Parts: sequence; structure tokens; C-alpha cells
Amino acid sequence: MTAVLRFDAWKEGKIRPTTFKLALLPPFVRPVRQAVSPLHLATLKHAQDEGVVFVRYTADGKHLIASGYDSGIVEVYDSATRKRLHRLETGKGGRHNADYAKFSGDGRTLFLTEENKRKTATVVREGKKITRFVHFGGVRHWDVATGKEGEPFAPERDAGALTCAVSPDGKWLVVGEIGPQDESTRGIVPYQSYLWNTQTRTKRPLGDFLIHAAFLPDSSAFLFVRSDPATGEATLFRVDVDTARVTAKRACPLQGGDLYLSPEAIAPDGKIALVGVGRKRGARMTANLVDTQTLKDVHVLELSRDMDGTHISSGDFLPSGTAVVVKSRLADCLLIDRTTRRETGRLVLPKREQQATAVSADGRWWAMAWLPPMDEDLPQARGVELKDRPQPRISVYDLRDPKAKPVTLMAPEGVIGNLAFSPDGKQLALGGWGEVHLFDWSKQGR
Repeated sequence: MTAVLRFDAWKEGKIRPTTFKLALLPPFVRPVRQAVSPLHLATLKHAQDEGVVFVRYTADGKHLIASGYDSGIVEVYDSATRKRLHRLETGKGGRHNADYAKFSGDGRTLFLTEENKRKTATVVREGKKITRFVHFGGVRHWDVATGKEGEPFAPERDAGALTCAVSPDGKWLVVGEIGPQDESTRGIVPYQSYLWNTQTRTKRPLGDFLIHAAFLPDSSAFLFVRSDPATGEATLFRVDVDTARVTAKRACPLQGGDLYLSPEAIAPDGKIALVGVGRKRGARMTANLVDTQTLKDVHVLELSRDMDGTHISSGDFLPSGTAVVVKSRLADCLLIDRTTRRETGRLVLPKREQQATAVSADGRWWAMAWLPPMDEDLPQARGVELKDRPQPRISVYDLRDPKAKPVTLMAPEGVIGNLAFSPDGKQLALGGWGEVHLFDWSKQGR
């Protein structure tokens, strides 16, 4: 289609006509609404009407916790009755991570960073007035059963907490802070990370950068990755919590990729971690089984080219520790036997644009919540309301028979926050848009 823009009525403007070639796009077609799965038990409405909700079960299975972003509202439910017990108002606003609510291993204590706030002040330095930005907001914590808040862990003066990782025993926190900024720090973000002992309420510095820590199951140490775009390398570190010192490290040349590590990618016995080594697009990526003491490779699995190296997202160890699911955001996932170090199955996954995964406590079921893709490059697909987007699905795979067709659960409309199995494996909880969807998994495969 050709369109001509002209200003004939504006003689004084003397503007020449302009011709445009326009592509005619087909009308936006709303997806057909499908029946919600009969295994859908209930939908819990969160106090946050709009925004993503993340869910967690406590280790004893008695409580379900739903945290809303960016409302800062955390709700605690009785898992059996689905009755809301507490509503914790932690402060509205953006945080460094949408999944900001963190828990001790037993699920009894909730930790989270406050919304990072800042204010400006004018200071005089060497006779010159400059604007200074100061931050505030530390790490708050609550008893999940009672809803009672403890004394916060305060940041350094004029600094604010951005990130927080909690050890399984709840004794240690790795907190990343952002410090004050002014003209002298322009272009340099003053980060600092600390290791807090929650029992003695003391902390020790770890470095002038943010640390996203993955603790070992016995809470004796944690691993983290630090990337350096200038050198094209990323370094994997191991830090002992008693000394707050690095006990092992290894550098990895990336060639345009990155290292990927998540807490779920550490084996339950704490001896092995799965680290994804991404490469530039088109190059082979690897899944490295790494000794968590020395950080040396135990085994390197070179993945096929269909598992795009720019989209690996670490892995999920089974609770038994005998195998790990190597995850990719776009391609299929692999089941790797830890002892033989061989691929024992491939989970054929649907095309998707969002995903969240969970493993049942008995290690039999691996579930993925996903959304069918939309062509976001088409103007008519942008800003589409939730009711006009495809419904979320949950595909549940039986790891005893990876080739078997998964059970797919259709959810109501919404988006995907995250996915969680209850500790007894009888329920699946899906965090969505201002709500939590619960599914009955009590009779499957039993």
C-alpha cells in the first residue's frame, strides 16, 4: 500500500509531498479460550491486583507464601484450608529482583530487601556545590508462622540493600548494597557485598560488586559468578562462610557468552554443581559438572547446537542427587545421570516465550509452566491485554519415562511468575498475574 502525505492547503509552507510504502498486517486474532484443567483446585486472589506473584511452600508443607511484585505485599496461607493467615506489607516499589522474597531452608523465616529508595542532598566539596544521591533500606525478616517482624539488618550509612541470598540454615545472608553517588562517581556504580551472621548480627565485606550467591546445602560455603565484559571472561568463586574468604576460583573464557549458575543446580549432597558455559550464538555450549570444593570439572558435556548457547539456564538436580535436568530457555532439556555422566533422556518441550520449572520431592516429576509464543514484532501484538494472550500451561514430565507424553494442565488467563510442588507432591502452585493457581496432583501416577 502506498500513502502520500501532502500539505496543499498550506501554500506558505512550500512542503513537498512525501510518499510512504506501508505494509498491511492481518488483524490481530485472539486465541481461542480453552477449558481450564479439571485438576485445577482453586485460584487465590492476591492483594496485588496487577503484577506478578511468586509462590513458595514451607519445608513442612503447612504454609504457602505468595509475594507480589511490585506491591511488596507477601501473603501467608494455610496450605490445607487455603485460608490467608497473614498479610505482610513490606513497601511498594521496584526491587533488584521480582522474586525478592527469600526463605530459610525450613521456610520458617522470610527475608527480603526493602524497596531501594534514594534521596538527594546538596553538599559542598572544595567550595563547590554538588548533588549527592543517598540510598536507604536494609534487609527485613519475619517469622512466617506468627507474622512477627524482627529487627532489620541495616546497610552502611547512605547505602541501600539491593540483593539478598539466604543460607539453608538461615544463619548467613549475602547482601549486596549500593552506596551513595555524586559527580565523582559518575559512570561507576558503588556496589558492595557483605556476609551477615544472623545470630551475632555481625557482617564482613566480600567485595565491591554485587554477589548472587548459591549456597551449598550444608550452609558451609557459597558459589557465585562474576563476569568481566572488558576481558570476555567470567570467574566462578567458592567462599567459605566461617572465614568469608575465597577458597577456590576458576576463570572461563566466554567468547561472547556467560556462565550460568542457580541454587537449584547444586546437588543435594553439595559435592557437585552444574554450571552452564554459554558461548556466542551458533557456537557449542557446555554443561559442566563441577566439584564444589575445587571448582574443577568432573565432567564436561558438549551440548548439541540446537541448545542455543546464549539461552542455557542452568539446571534442576533431582532430590536424590542422582541426576540433573539441564535446562534451556528455548530448546529441549536433557536428563543427565550423575554417575555415568551420560544423557539418559531428552524432554521434548513445546515452543514457548516464558517458562518456570519445578521438581517434585520424590524426583519423579519435572514440571514446566509455559506460555505459547506471540510475535512481539507485530504492532498488533504489543500491549495486548491478558485476556487476549494465550493461557499459561503446565506440562508435567515423568522422569521415569522421559519419552512419555507429558500431562498438560491448562491454567486460567494470566502470566507466569513461578511454579512450585508442595513437599508431599500432591499440589502444584502457579504464581500468576495478581493470583495463585492451585492444581491437584495427588492421584497422578500413584
